[in-house]
Amino acid sequence: GLAGTLVPFLLYVWAIGHVVPERAAIAATLEPALAGLVAFIWLDEALSAMQVAGGVLVLVAVVTLQVRRKARIAPEP
Repeated sequence: GLAGTLVPFLLYVWAIGHVVPERAAIAATLEPALAGLVAFIWLDEALSAMQVAGGVLVLVAVVTLQVRRKARIAPEP
């Protein structure tokens, strides 16, 4: 119902305002992949090979970008 949608959305919007933009972008990027994983684990939803591949690509992209960013800002000896 309305409370099950509105309350989590408002909490999400509130939380986004309290984190740095980088973390907010990561959360928004991971949301679809994590939603699929939660549905698979808790709701016994079936995932197609294409959905699994898409989720893996999202995770690989986020990890790759974070590793590159950390390497770029790491101080050189």
